Amino acid sequence: MGSGFRICEIYFGAPCAVSVNPPLSLALLLAASLHFTLLGDHAGESPYLAVGFLAAGVGQLAIATLIAVQPSNVVYRAAIVLDVFLILLYAGHVLVGIPLPTGIGFELEFSPRESLDIGGLSTVIAELAAVALAYAALLAKPRPQTAAD
Repeated sequence: MGSGFRICEIYFGAPCAVSVNPPLSLALLLAASLHFTLLGDHAGESPYLAVGFLAAGVGQLAIATLIAVQPSNVVYRAAIVLDVFLILLYAGHVLVGIPLPTGIGFELEFSPRESLDIGGLSTVIAELAAVALAYAALLAKPRPQTAAD
C-alpha cells in the first residue's frame, strides 16, 4: 500500500488517507512530457542540451513509473533530488547560462541565457509540485492496515 497523507482527520475527525502517489506521478509525467516537447528547440542550440533534456525526461518518466508500480521512500527521495537539481539548473540557465563543452578538448563555455517562457515555467511548476508531493509522501504516517484492505 502506498504512503498516504492524512487530510480527512483534520476536517472530518475521521481517519482516512488520500494517496499522493497519483498526483505525484502525474506531476512527474507532465514535467517529463514538457522536457520531451522542448527537446527539439534545445537541440538546435546544442546537442548537449538535447541530451540533457532527454535524460531529464527519461529520469522523470522512470521515477513516475516507480511511484505508480512500487512506491518507496527511496523513490520519493529520488524524485526530490532530481527535480530540485533540474529547478536549480534551469535557474542557472536563466540567470547566467550553463557551461557546455565546446567540442575542442575539455574546454567549456557558457551557453546563452535562457529566456523565461511558458514551457520553462510550466516545467518548473510541475517539478515544484512533484517536490512538494514527494515531501508529503515522505512525511506521511503509514496508514494502518485494516481487514477491508
